[in-house]
Amino acid sequence: MLFWHLGATTFLFRWIFRDPLVDLRFLALGALAPNLLDTPLAVALGFPDGAYRLWAHSLLFPVAVMTLVMVFTRRGPGRKPWMALSVGLFFHLVLDRMWSLPETILWPFLGVGFSSMGVADVAGMIDSAVSGWSIAAEVAGLVYLLLVWGWAPPEDRVAFRSTGVLRLGAPTAPPS
Repeated sequence: MLFWHLGATTFLFRWIFRDPLVDLRFLALGALAPNLLDTPLAVALGFPDGAYRLWAHSLLFPVAVMTLVMVFTRRGPGRKPWMALSVGLFFHLVLDRMWSLPETILWPFLGVGFSSMGVADVAGMIDSAVSGWSIAAEVAGLVYLLLVWGWAPPEDRVAFRSTGVLRLGAPTAPPS
């Protein structure tokens, strides 16, 4: 789920942290990283235990990333984007409702296996990921992202590729 993770993570970050100057590119990378890492790995390993949510979907992964960020960066603007990446990793686990897969979220503390999701191949993974809820969540995430883009000041939209910042202003009328 792409837009769900991007939109919901952006919403949660803005609602909880209220930081209009966060680099959304790092936040987005954190929001997507567990799927970008685990899905190809699960395919390569033949879906161990019938799972496609593996190590990057455990609490150990974002904690390790945040620890590395804290150890290797200094306080200040250089640390801020990397902390956004770490926060995005944590939000991903919440949005995937990982508490319902205890062997995975608490890996390796409950053993070295992962919570079974009952899949044996890519078709099974896609089938389990596509449902009415998934489609509704994707639409909601996309709508929110489009609203954020539309409400951002025009200068932020122009500079987004280099700054990653989209402040929310009042909605603006399209140019005449």
